[in-house]
Amino acid sequence: MRPLFLLPLVGLLAACPEPDDGFDEPAPCGPGTHEVDGWCVPEDDSPCGDGTIDLDGTCVAAEQQWVPFPLTEGDSATLSQTFHGYYSHQDHSRYAVDVPLSLGTPLAAMRAGTVVAVKEDSDSGCASIDCADDGNFIVVDHGDSTQGLYVHLEQDGAAVAVGDGVCAGEVIGYSGNTGFSSGPHLHAAVQNPFGLSLPLRFFELEEANEGVPAPGQVVVSANAEDADCDPPPPSECAADLFAHLGVHLDPGVPCSLAQRGRFYDVTGTASHGSTVLMGTWREDPVNGGEGWSYQCAAQNSQGRFEFQLQWPAWTELDGSWLVFAASNDDCTSFGGWAYSVRLGFAP
Repeated sequence: MRPLFLLPLVGLLAACPEPDDGFDEPAPCGPGTHEVDGWCVPEDDSPCGDGTIDLDGTCVAAEQQWVPFPLTEGDSATLSQTFHGYYSHQDHSRYAVDVPLSLGTPLAAMRAGTVVAVKEDSDSGCASIDCADDGNFIVVDHGDSTQGLYVHLEQDGAAVAVGDGVCAGEVIGYSGNTGFSSGPHLHAAVQNPFGLSLPLRFFELEEANEGVPAPGQVVVSANAEDADCDPPPPSECAADLFAHLGVHLDPGVPCSLAQRGRFYDVTGTASHGSTVLMGTWREDPVNGGEGWSYQCAAQNSQGRFEFQLQWPAWTELDGSWLVFAASNDDCTSFGGWAYSVRLGFAP
């Protein structure tokens, strides 16, 4: 069942005054709006404002990620570690959920999207952070700058590959005990482009706990496969994704899946400084190894800049990292950053 609450629309809709001359004149709504039943609404017909999204006709907080349980319809499980868990759910994993499962349990996609990362070659795990890199996983980009994360799969436990489109409810893999894991389970999260988990709400728990998962809850999945869905394309970077570093991007910058060898025209504006710094994670063909590579573009008098972004066709990396920041004359950013965007490469 979908959440049935509406966020206040004060300030989002403005009443249109009634014409008083007896003629059918255009409604006096401002630019970017039109009249619907006496109200001025945005041209896209969505009454949802900043910080909210339209979820089946209901405005909900964008931070709250309403999804079905990541098991196939009818399967059930008892939750263990959930939000702010003492064991490992802090920092970027603070809103993740752990679901104890038998080995090989089918896992279902929480939303439709494109698979942007897969690891399934590991057969090891342990109850220590030292084993974290051994965890098998799948990442599905939802096309709206969020990604579904599914971790601890069994070896060869992915039923999908990078670039595949998937539908909600579709089996994408099988549970395991790899990586930082003290027992067979699924670690599930919905995260932003920086890999920071967002508050999950399960439709199945709407009546029990307003959707919030809590330890000890038994959840029966209602995640029916939507076989007729049209998976959205991978996300582009939102205009304000790097606003905290003084940069606003124009559309067209890949933010989850990029193509090797393709040139991407990157344009935008900076709020201050004289240049813009672009950082990407790359291989070093001269000295070997890999690491951050930086380029700098000058700003014009309006603060606009442009880059050509490319990862070479010969790269053997399975992904990269990307960041933009306003910078000064010597191409030094005004501040550091804790997070950057992780991208996979299309096959």
